[in-house]
Amino acid sequence: ATTGEAVSVTPDAREGFTVADNSVLSGIVAADGSLTLKVYYSRNQYKLTVDGAESDVYFGAALEIAEPAAREGWTFTGWNVEIPATMPAEDLTLVSQWSENDADYTAYNAAVAAAQAKQGEENYDRKYTAETRAALAAVLAEDVSGKKYSEQGVVDAATQAINDAAAALELMTYTATFYVNGEVHATVTAKVGEQIAAPADPIVDGYSFTGWDPEVGTMGIENVSFNAILVANNSSIISVTPESPNYGGMHQYAIKVKGEPQKIRIVDAFGNTRTFDRNTSMTSDANALGILKIEKTDDGEIWTINVNIPEGRYVAFAKFGKDWEENGHNFSVRFDVKPEEPTPDGVLEVTYNTPNYGGKQEYTFKVSGKADKIQVVCADGGTITLTRFDPRVTVKSYDAEGIEVYSNSTNLAYEIWTVELNLPAGRHIAKAKYGRSWTAGTEFDVIIDAKPVSAVSVTEVKTSADSVEVTVNGTATKIKIADASGATRIYDRDHADVSIAPDGDGEIWTINAKLRAGEYTATAKYIANGRQVWDTTDFAFTV
Repeated sequence: ATTGEAVSVTPDAREGFTVADNSVLSGIVAADGSLTLKVYYSRNQYKLTVDGAESDVYFGAALEIAEPAAREGWTFTGWNVEIPATMPAEDLTLVSQWSENDADYTAYNAAVAAAQAKQGEENYDRKYTAETRAALAAVLAEDVSGKKYSEQGVVDAATQAINDAAAALELMTYTATFYVNGEVHATVTAKVGEQIAAPADPIVDGYSFTGWDPEVGTMGIENVSFNAILVANNSSIISVTPESPNYGGMHQYAIKVKGEPQKIRIVDAFGNTRTFDRNTSMTSDANALGILKIEKTDDGEIWTINVNIPEGRYVAFAKFGKDWEENGHNFSVRFDVKPEEPTPDGVLEVTYNTPNYGGKQEYTFKVSGKADKIQVVCADGGTITLTRFDPRVTVKSYDAEGIEVYSNSTNLAYEIWTVELNLPAGRHIAKAKYGRSWTAGTEFDVIIDAKPVSAVSVTEVKTSADSVEVTVNGTATKIKIADASGATRIYDRDHADVSIAPDGDGEIWTINAKLRAGEYTATAKYIANGRQVWDTTDFAFTV
């Protein structure tokens, strides 16, 4: 530039900086060279906003942003944008991000576990009323899963509802009926577990009341009955008590008697009698008429007998020595109403002996409860139906512990039906019938095993000028003779040059054939599992 010339400078743009006011950007060139153009920059400030709190921060300043204060029920997950290491050349807004925590289910889970434990109690459905059981089931069925912290009130309300419903379970009320000689003397009610209040002692002419049978205690889970124990003034028999409940049929009765009688006789209202002799009437069959056991007591015995007697009034007499007592013990028989029971599971398992070569085979059917019939639906669609009274069938009854019981026992848990059947191979279905209902059925497979067959082998060969005598250890269908060159001759049983004679379990084949001198082998063919096969062993012989 020359003296007196106007000059200027255009400053460079710099990110985050502004040209300062004290900069000298233009002027007139002086003769003494005193003009100096100068550019100064100042660092900019930008607005930093953190969750609404604003501040000015210089460009390039290091940013250290602390995590926000904790919020109850929420979890900090980060910021809305990635935070740079230093302040950028623009305003920066940071907003904290949060996720809502799940609701606290600790108390709820404990309430559910306690309620389900209550529902799992033995005889739950007979211990508590249907209405309160339904109320508990309803609150347990309410779905409160997946609730968040802000919905804790919903979970807490459900927890309280479950606890309240469990606490409100109401014990069932049952009736106790007291009988005297078969007639109702009194009825009382009590809740499960409550003491049953016995009525006033009955007064019966000619008899002494000695208590109730069974002994009066707390109420169980069904209606109960008690029979007055009346002892004739001059009778040795104290009581006759059926096993409870009594649904009729062959049933156990406990006869308590003073002393040790030789016989006990039961007489019905029509004069019909059933007599039990301690020496000749004992039985171990839980389903048979007779005396099951005789137990000693302090002053006598208890005879447990099996007898099938209808409802009605009876008199029991004891015999000591040669004479029957003149006065007996009066008692009544009443049958309990059998409660409706859900249909049992039906056939639980089907087994048979192995190996099974087909034909008649013993099959066992494990059946839940007491079934009236079982039915096998064969693979080809045919059916075989059997009743428990079918002479081909043997039925044994067991309790839950696997101990054999009589068929009318209240402890009966399952039965084993055993019968010989000729079932073809394939998948079959076994059903059980209870009353009028058939169960869905259980599938089982019958596999027919291949019956092992002993190989039939040549055991000896004798030769003559015009014949060969071949001995085999079984029944052969053909005999093959091969020479050293591999040439063969095969003879079947019907060949014109063959005659066969039995030889113990085997045979002797005489074959009209002339063999030249040399080395030979003889091999037998036989039937194995429906197919003809050659023996794998050749018998070598020399001519």
